[in-house]
Amino acid sequence: MDFKAFWIQNGDNMIKEYFHKDFLSSIYFVLRIGKVAEKYQQHPDILIHSGGRVKISIPVSEYNKFTEKDHQLAKMIDEVYSC
Repeated sequence: MDFKAFWIQNGDNMIKEYFHKDFLSSIYFVLRIGKVAEKYQQHPDILIHSGGRVKISIPVSEYNKFTEKDHQLAKMIDEVYSC
């Protein structure tokens, strides 16, 4: 289960943290996120830490605001996590 139920805005980033049972599960999750990010031509910052935690940060778009594309990526990452 994720630590934060919702994406939060922190400055110029939308951030969410997810928890996995172990490091390998975290790596697999990140690989699946990579496929989604490529599809949307966006590249979030991804941090794997503490063995099973994955922190995702989606930076603000080139328009200096969050776009529908940013929100769609966040939604798709949530869907990847729930599978």
